[in-house]
Amino acid sequence: MRTKRSRRRHATQRVISKRQKLMKQFFPDWEERPDGHKLSKFSMACDCAACTCARYYGKREKRELEERICNDRYCDGISELMEEGKILLI
Repeated sequence: MRTKRSRRRHATQRVISKRQKLMKQFFPDWEERPDGHKLSKFSMACDCAACTCARYYGKREKRELEERICNDRYCDGISELMEEGKILLI
């Protein structure tokens, strides 16, 4: 029976080995590997502050765009119903 700690350690080692295989596929030569960025052990994402901020602002802009599109579609739907006379505004 494995302990919780050993299961977690094994899972972490599995993830690290998968990441190493991916890095070898993407960057076969050691010189080509990115430097200056701290690659996370759980993903190919970079953990440096600049990349984290860029990801955050990119996600925020995408979310704002999706909200604007939803609002535009909602307003278009209401205006079409108002033109057809199917909606009463109180």
